[in-house]
Amino acid sequence: MYVIEKNVPMPATRENYPLKVMEVGDSFVLPLDKLQNVRITINNLKRRNPGCNFVTRTTGDVGRVWRTA
Repeated sequence: MYVIEKNVPMPATRENYPLKVMEVGDSFVLPLDKLQNVRITINNLKRRNPGCNFVTRTTGDVGRVWRTA
């Protein structure tokens, strides 16, 4: 038997990375555990916008994303 509950908020399922508003030369830092997620998001964005390019690198204990084109 299932219990029906009301007014339970849904958890967020997506990260909102600032990729679409970045200009060439901009970068942002994110935790290493999110780096693979942002790489997948970048690949999807590049498929839809071929002129758009990003580079990801790890620096110490964080990741960084740069817009290069």
